[in-house]
Amino acid sequence: VLTSMGGGCPSVNDTITYVVLRAPFIDVGSNLNVCKNAFVALSGTITGVTNTGTWTSTGTGSFTPNIAALNGYYVPSTSDTTAGSIFLTLETTNNKGCVSRKDSLLVTFIQSPKANFSNTNACATQSVVFTDLSAPSPSIINLSWNFGDGSGTSAATNPTYTYAASNVYTVTHIVTLNNGCKDTIKKQVTVYNTPLADFTFSSVCIGNQSFFYDGSSTSPDSLVSWNWNFGNGNTGNVQNPLNLYTTTGIFPVNFTVTSSKGCSNYASKTVTVNPRPKADFSMSSTYILAYDNVSFTDLSTPPPISSWSWNFGNTNTSTVQNPSNVYSDKGIYPVRLAIKDNNGCADTIIKDIYVTLLPMLPSAFTPNNDGHNDTLFVKGGPFVKMSFRVYNNWGEILFTSDDQAKGWDGKYKDQPAPLGVYVWILDVELYNGKSVRKTGDITILK
Repeated sequence: VLTSMGGGCPSVNDTITYVVLRAPFIDVGSNLNVCKNAFVALSGTITGVTNTGTWTSTGTGSFTPNIAALNGYYVPSTSDTTAGSIFLTLETTNNKGCVSRKDSLLVTFIQSPKANFSNTNACATQSVVFTDLSAPSPSIINLSWNFGDGSGTSAATNPTYTYAASNVYTVTHIVTLNNGCKDTIKKQVTVYNTPLADFTFSSVCIGNQSFFYDGSSTSPDSLVSWNWNFGNGNTGNVQNPLNLYTTTGIFPVNFTVTSSKGCSNYASKTVTVNPRPKADFSMSSTYILAYDNVSFTDLSTPPPISSWSWNFGNTNTSTVQNPSNVYSDKGIYPVRLAIKDNNGCADTIIKDIYVTLLPMLPSAFTPNNDGHNDTLFVKGGPFVKMSFRVYNNWGEILFTSDDQAKGWDGKYKDQPAPLGVYVWILDVELYNGKSVRKTGDITILK
């Protein structure tokens, strides 16, 4: 400022310096299309008198890490994505007296996929089927699978995969829509042990029940079901079943086991059904007397027979092919022969042998009704026929019987016979066809 006045006073001047600040400049970029399941990436630029600012939204989402981060993220709320679009505004701060500036962008939320999948029961060494359940299915143009074992991947819609070992695996599934939006889902898939199926069986012979034994194993799970197909139309669902084959031949047996985790496995074997041998034998006599030696001859077919088991019915046994035996008491004895052939097939036959004791009578008896030795019975037998007669000294018949169970009570015409000696005659027919007559006397005592 310069002044010039008369009057002789000196002139005075002064200087003012103006500093011109650059006005704030702000830019938030172009409007954005953002997938509904994604964050909005912010890209704010502020230059000039300040480089700081704050974000605001017409929606209800949040800014991360905070509203002052120019290049942070906006996390949309459900109401934001439902509304379809929002405005985000960045306004400068610390303007040093300059007018603040704002800039806004329109964020439009576009459809994003929802990834999902299911899988069949997962068992080691067996195929697991994965099924894509993502939506909206018609708009999905790309799928990606990672099966979590370090090697398995796929781009198929519904892939199958086989895990080598049991474990818990994290399966990652990514889907992409035709608008470029993606979604990822991770699920844990538990792969269980597959049981080891195995079985054994006893010798299989036509007409005999054959045993089948489960030999399967699984750990740490347990087996809960067993399914058998014996190849002859018969099936079973118990652990250790029986099966009857009615024809010879070779039959495929299929066996499936299932663990408590739903994992199954099977084993197949062929079973040869062998013909059964026919047990038979002869004996030197069917009707014998006690203490006679009886010879038994094996007549079983077809050879070779590998073992013989004899039971003679009187506690005596033998394992030789052609044995002998002695019976010391009367009776009908069932003789049992059990055989086995080289295939383990068995058969059994039972025949009766009739053992007779020669007739015997005591020399005296006491028919006094004291409960001891009151009746005269014919001992021995059994007999085919019997005729027993008692006579007095005058040849008069006092008693007759053709029944061994019916004895003389010492009476004649319902009166006690006198004490003394009486004569008896006994005729018997043995089972071996022989007839025996014996005579003797009997004394009636008090």
